[in-house]
Amino acid sequence: MELIVATGNRGKLKEIKAVLDGLNVSVQSVTETFPDFDPEETGETFLDNAVLKALAAFERVGKGVVADDSGLCVVGLGLEPGVRSARYAGDDADDDQRMDFLLHKMEDMNGQDRVAWFACRLVAILPLKGADLIEGVEFVEVPGLGDPFVAVTTEGRLMGRIGHEKRGEHGFGYDPVFLPDPFPGVSLAEVPLADKNKVSHRGVAFRRFREFLESTRLP
Repeated sequence: MELIVATGNRGKLKEIKAVLDGLNVSVQSVTETFPDFDPEETGETFLDNAVLKALAAFERVGKGVVADDSGLCVVGLGLEPGVRSARYAGDDADDDQRMDFLLHKMEDMNGQDRVAWFACRLVAILPLKGADLIEGVEFVEVPGLGDPFVAVTTEGRLMGRIGHEKRGEHGFGYDPVFLPDPFPGVSLAEVPLADKNKVSHRGVAFRRFREFLESTRLP
């Protein structure tokens, strides 16, 4: 089965391919065929945005697609940046600018205020009508799907804290300032990809998705 990932983010695509490696599934980015793919993320929740991206990709390719919406939630910022994680420092900001903006806003925060988590919500549209669900995977209503396509969703979360500086060369996004609970004393950008995928919000969500695909007779 071909599976089109609704992202142009190379770091995210690399993580997804690593988690799904070994399945009878061909994984590629929607931007390989449609380089202008960039749907507006207007949802109020991670699920809203994942549905928007999955449907936008499905309308382009008409085959199996998967999308996720992920973000960083910080206790001291009222769970910001949340769904605005990629746009927190402005639409044109890069990863370094977003992290600098976050650290500046949090420079006087300590203790519980620095508790944070990464959240991921996955939505896949697949030609699997009649498939049985597994624990942690649910059907989700997506308008405009015809037989045999259905939409499923799952989610993941990684708890941790926000550090006081950027550290590490792995990962992307806010990884260099995020200190994950499963790896004390290091930032997520200092954790090798294989280890990161075992605990990360996206790794958890996509492993559940993988288990669902493994339990299903793929076309």
